[in-house]
Amino acid sequence: MVLTVDNPDGQNSGRFRLAKGLAADGSVGQRTPWLEVPDWQGFLSQTPELFDPEKLTWSKLPVPGPIPMYAHLVLLADGRIFYTGGQYGTNNGMRPSIWDPVLGSVIEVPGLYDPESRSQSTSVLLPPAQAQRVMILGGGAVDAHGPGMALSDTRIADLSAAVPAYQAASPMTYARMHVCVVVLPDRTVLATGGSAMEEMADAVPPSGEIYDPIAETWTPTAPQRVARLYHSVALLTPDGKVVTAGSNPRRKTEELRIEVFWPPYLFRGARPEFEMISGTVEYGATLTLTTSAAVREVSIMHPTSCTHSCDNNQRLIDLPITATAAGAVSVAMPSNPALAPPGWYLVVVVDTGGVPSVGQWLQLGVAAPSPV
Repeated sequence: MVLTVDNPDGQNSGRFRLAKGLAADGSVGQRTPWLEVPDWQGFLSQTPELFDPEKLTWSKLPVPGPIPMYAHLVLLADGRIFYTGGQYGTNNGMRPSIWDPVLGSVIEVPGLYDPESRSQSTSVLLPPAQAQRVMILGGGAVDAHGPGMALSDTRIADLSAAVPAYQAASPMTYARMHVCVVVLPDRTVLATGGSAMEEMADAVPPSGEIYDPIAETWTPTAPQRVARLYHSVALLTPDGKVVTAGSNPRRKTEELRIEVFWPPYLFRGARPEFEMISGTVEYGATLTLTTSAAVREVSIMHPTSCTHSCDNNQRLIDLPITATAAGAVSVAMPSNPALAPPGWYLVVVVDTGGVPSVGQWLQLGVAAPSPV
């Protein structure tokens, strides 16, 4: 969350409770639109603004509609932005839609069951990111008279389709709002925390659930001991564990305990190891890893950063294997900044037994300009 109490650096309106999403730029892909939300005077700021980190200036963008607070926004490979239908609170009448921040066009994505009950749902770009499939999970109703009821419903939209639409997917075992989701390095997805009723600690599920995008099934995890509700987070660590923290079990009461989840792949034997020659790489380059492992796949994973049940920037990108040799494997780095925005990623190797390595940090960026 970013709190703005005045008009900073030329921004056209102060904003509180921002909905933020990455946007692609042809050169660096780092320009960021700040979308929606009530401004500091309590009015809805519907005009998105684009921040240029090189010029330190703001510019207005075409209005996509009244994007809600903490909207779930996913940067697509073609540079457009997908509002999944998830958010905190009401949806302001918005429906899931793909917004082109350059042309200003908006295309509705139909098929979301009960769109009015997606407060504090969660959304995720399913791995690998190249497939452009987005899942929305759970959420609940906004009820001014009492706690809202949660959903177990999940939907998947294939955004690469000519006419994208949500399709029903396997529901979670438990209804959840305040739910967090984490993409795991073996390309499964962990849904953790939440409750069957808004901010009700006595209605929490007994465990998390892991979704397999290939088998389209959910598997329960080990029990969770701490209720994770409003203001909770779930974050992937470089060694493949998941940290869950935070929560307001009661208003003005902060949960200070932290739990660490060991996914099943950490109990399947020795972990593969690898070495990289360099910690930086350019778009479209070949990256060679030294490893003795039998490699199934290599990925880069964007660092996780969760708030209000969603991580807009979370993504796992497949690195196609281009060559193998004794003790080494070469992979192709992505060439599209919209698919993999520049910055830091964890490189992870998964062996043929489905066991991931400990991740190693790698900085992905454009080539440095030639000296004049």
